Amino acid sequence: MKSYVLVILSTASLLLAACVTQDANNVPSAATDSGRQELASQAPPETPSLSSFANRLAQDLRLHMRQPVDPKAVGITSLVAVDGQLQQADTISKLFSEDLIYAMHGAQFKVLDYKTTDFIRVTAKGDFALSRDYLELQEIVPISHVLVATTAQHEQGMMVNARLVNITDKQVISAAQVFIPKQVLRQVQSSELKPILRAAR
Repeated sequence: MKSYVLVILSTASLLLAACVTQDANNVPSAATDSGRQELASQAPPETPSLSSFANRLAQDLRLHMRQPVDPKAVGITSLVAVDGQLQQADTISKLFSEDLIYAMHGAQFKVLDYKTTDFIRVTAKGDFALSRDYLELQEIVPISHVLVATTAQHEQGMMVNARLVNITDKQVISAAQVFIPKQVLRQVQSSELKPILRAAR
């Protein structure tokens, strides 16, 4: 009788040990969790887009705006280099100005797109309603304020200083600045590079 009891107890012990081992294998250890967290912390952070800095600038302009002034219609102009002729914009400045149209609209400003014509030009290359030809645009547009901005190049990126100006009396009703890191600028600059054509051998 004692031999049967010993066999039953031994079998139960083996089954219990197997269950404990299986449960231990299913539960991740603290070392495994810490290893995963370490790998996640070593992953390079995602580079923000140029539009995120336009959104930040627009929100700051709304925050710093003198009350109770509320622009009736804002025109977004091209960014220009602070040490330039103030009449030429590069690709990054043009793209940032386009992002500002979306960002200023999202910040509850009334934005007027003065480059929109009174017609749609239908061509084989596409249908267009925008133009940079002043002869095709309205001579008088109901803009009350303009957003002007200058850029200054730094070793680590580009500083943008923007201000919202009353187009009649030239009063600055809001001002803000944002610094764009060079890794963000590289995203746009890389798209400007032309492919190298090599002669066939």
